Amino acid sequence: MFIFLLTSEALIRKAVTTVGMVNYLVFLIFILISCCTVGFFIIMFLSNRKNRVSNAPPPKKVLFSYFIISIGDTVSFIMIILSAAYITASTSTILMQAVIPVTMVLSYLFLKRRYHLVHYVSAFILLAAILADVIKDTSDSDHDAYDFTWMMVGLLSAIPASIASVFKEITMVT
Repeated sequence: MFIFLLTSEALIRKAVTTVGMVNYLVFLIFILISCCTVGFFIIMFLSNRKNRVSNAPPPKKVLFSYFIISIGDTVSFIMIILSAAYITASTSTILMQAVIPVTMVLSYLFLKRRYHLVHYVSAFILLAAILADVIKDTSDSDHDAYDFTWMMVGLLSAIPASIASVFKEITMVT
C-alpha cells in the first residue's frame, strides 16, 4: 500500500491541486494511516490471533468494535481534512466541537448514559456557538453555497467520530 501511495503521489497531487486543495500532503498521510489502520484490523480479524494470557481467541465482538472505531475515526479525519481546505481555521475548530453534543446523544441512546444539567447547558452553548459561526460565515458576501457545503461536511464529521467514541466506551468498559 505504501509503495502504491508513493508511486501515485504525483497523480494524486495533480488531481488534488487542480481542485484547489493546498493541504494534499496531510491528506495523503491520513489516507496512508487510514489504509494501514483498517488493514491492520482486517488482518487481526481474519487471523483470529490467540490471547497470550489465556490462549483463547479474542472475542469477535471486540475485534468488530476495534474495526468500527478505526473506520469512524478515519472517516471523520478525512472529512475534516477535506473541509479544512475550503473553510476558515476558526470555523473548522468550532465545527469539530460538535462531536461533544453528538456523543452525548449517542451515549444517551445506546449506553443509557445520564448527564447533569451543567452538561446539557454546555452542549447547548456549543451548539449555539456552532450555529452563530455558520450564520456569520454564510452571511458574508465572500462565501457561497459551496462554502456552506464544506461547512456541513465538517459538521457531519462529528457523527462517525461520535460513533467511534461510543464504541471505544463500550469496548474499554466491557
